[in-house]
Amino acid sequence: FFLFYLCGNMPEKAPEKKPNAAVQAKRRVTKIGPMYDFKQQELYSCMAIMRPLPLACCFILLGIICLAFGAIWIGSASVAKESKVYRYDNLCDLNTKCTFRFELEEDLEAPVYLYYRLENYYQAYRRYFTSRSSSQLMGNNPNDYDTLGACAPRISEDDDMHDPSAVYLPCGLVGYSYFNDTFRLMDDKGRRVDQSSKDVALPTDDVLYDDPGPSTEGIRIVDSF
Repeated sequence: FFLFYLCGNMPEKAPEKKPNAAVQAKRRVTKIGPMYDFKQQELYSCMAIMRPLPLACCFILLGIICLAFGAIWIGSASVAKESKVYRYDNLCDLNTKCTFRFELEEDLEAPVYLYYRLENYYQAYRRYFTSRSSSQLMGNNPNDYDTLGACAPRISEDDDMHDPSAVYLPCGLVGYSYFNDTFRLMDDKGRRVDQSSKDVALPTDDVLYDDPGPSTEGIRIVDSF
């Protein structure tokens, strides 16, 4: 119903004059050898050709499937709510604690995820992005200078390449520019809102990081990674 097939060998050539015996013998000799039919493209083959009506039905069915998935994704996205809060770097001095008040545009049901956004900060720059050690971030040989070459130019303090206690944990420009602001939420009555840092990363990202432990020699850039 959907397809019909054209099967067979390569189209035969128009009949030619019968060659003499010497030419026939030569053809028999040249046809000797492994994979002759494959090399000369003379294998048996089939080519599927779809008819117009079944082809249109397939496209319509595919379109219906895509619309169904799109409706599901749009519905799930409409359930999620986001409240964009608020710039505070113009309210707080550097390296100080400050308090500012904000109001959510609508009520949010638990769990509520709090995140930050940086503007005019280009983390996709090639030199910046490659300055890291994936092995060190996974907790493997965090003080081995032989495996930390990718972290240049921020490998250790004073560029010391021998002292394990001088290694940055983690090394590289990515770790050195770690965003270390901390947030504490309070309600209108001054009571602290429960916060947790568990299960905030995707499982595929979580397996890429394993802290080597507090006893590891080195200069801590972040408390844990």
